[in-house]
Amino acid sequence: MKVGILTFHNAHNYGASLQAYALKMCIQQMGHDVTIVNYRNPKIEGQYPKKLRPKFTKEILNPKNWKQFVYDTIRGIYGQKAWNRQWKAFDQFITEELLDNDRRLIGVDGFECLHKDAYILGSDQIWSSFLTGKLDPVYFGEFKKKERIISYAASLANGKIAEREEAAFVELLKNVDTISVREEKLAEQLRQLTGREVSTVVDPTLLLKAADYEKIMTTERKLPDGKLPTEEKYVFAYFVVEEKAVEECAKKVARKLGLQLIELHYYHMPENSEANQFADFGPADFLAYIKNAEMVITNSFHGTVFSVIYRRPFYSVYKKNGRVDNLLKFLQISEKHVSSAEEIDEITEIDYEDVHKRLAEYRESSLQFLRENLK
Repeated sequence: MKVGILTFHNAHNYGASLQAYALKMCIQQMGHDVTIVNYRNPKIEGQYPKKLRPKFTKEILNPKNWKQFVYDTIRGIYGQKAWNRQWKAFDQFITEELLDNDRRLIGVDGFECLHKDAYILGSDQIWSSFLTGKLDPVYFGEFKKKERIISYAASLANGKIAEREEAAFVELLKNVDTISVREEKLAEQLRQLTGREVSTVVDPTLLLKAADYEKIMTTERKLPDGKLPTEEKYVFAYFVVEEKAVEECAKKVARKLGLQLIELHYYHMPENSEANQFADFGPADFLAYIKNAEMVITNSFHGTVFSVIYRRPFYSVYKKNGRVDNLLKFLQISEKHVSSAEEIDEITEIDYEDVHKRLAEYRESSLQFLRENLK
């Protein structure tokens, strides 16, 4: 079967790019001819410019926004070099691994020429009008002719459709033959709105095993002293957003273990200027640093996912995060959630044999969903 995937593949975000890669690889392993369609929602595309410049909008006229404008300006000046390296790494990964070096853009009228048997919509928050500017009909399969349209782990930020958009969802989902989403709360709302069966499935990154990521993992990234990740022990802290609690937990764990601390931030700012703080990784570096870490500290869902996949000790640091809560609860390792450094005392091991048995169960129903809908 010829399958096209529609997702946020062009987002310069570790979770977004790796979930796209994982879904593509999973479907390929099932024996299908699969490609990621290079359709780019304008608002998503605008989130990742080559130059870090503050946005000039009418909100700038409000003195309350001046501080943020100054911060964004400083960030752009100070962090541009690191951003250039990060941007290039993501662009290369997207082009080579996701698009198979086919940079041809597909517009809203270009799907007929692709000759696909089926399209998969998702994963990621493709149905979020906040992210896409408005409900993007392409991510609901409105281009459909004879193709089978399947949503896989489509998502919304809070797992809930706004009341003002409910009628539009009902209409747009008429294009979708089979619906699956990531959040059970969203699934239940869609069942009530549409009267249809709606499945919940796992994030695509959980569909693959550790070995499936080996071919895209770097072995060239250097640590501050010039050694490879496998040659020097370290604690790895990944900040999907900047939070003081993550920094405090990471420093405490590094001191306890007597190891150096390596931090990954999204932007390189003066407050993140120490030699152990990076902001220029691509997806391949991200995977390598997690795989080789003695301990991972993160406030990221995908940082947690890959810690589990690579059987690394970790702590997930957050106040509220339903996605991580659900994952840790199912795997029965909720004790790995902390909200502050005070909660970290004795560092305990994780029984990964038991965890991976549960992970296999977690994965299987989602794989079966794909098998049944790609016949």
